[in-house]
Amino acid sequence: MGFDLNGLYPKNKKGEYFRNNVWSWRPLWNFVCIICALNNNKAIISDEQASNGQTNSGKEFNAKTAIRIADEIDRAIIDGKAADYKKALNRIKREAEKYNAEQDSLERSMAVDYPFDIQNLKNFSLFCRNSGGFTID
Repeated sequence: MGFDLNGLYPKNKKGEYFRNNVWSWRPLWNFVCIICALNNNKAIISDEQASNGQTNSGKEFNAKTAIRIADEIDRAIIDGKAADYKKALNRIKREAEKYNAEQDSLERSMAVDYPFDIQNLKNFSLFCRNSGGFTID
């Protein structure tokens, strides 16, 4: 299963299409929800949009929101929030790996399966900036 994002009014090829498998999308979208929750006391994405971003429901994000998401991602990369998030997820992953080594397969933690990659985040920002808005299918 994957998440396919299609640009509504793409400016160029970079804004036409973005895809992540479920394992890569979930931590990326969770990070976007964190950094876009409040910006000067005004949410960039609503709770409904945040929730629908975890489904293939065709939720639409307009061009203004897409640009604001890209701006927040770029800011988070520059100020180190993205790197801090990656470090935190890596700590959780190491703990989950230890836990999994001690458990049978039925009680396995799936935290080890969710990667977070800064380059993937940059690619998503680039897509958002050039998409003219997008849908998540």
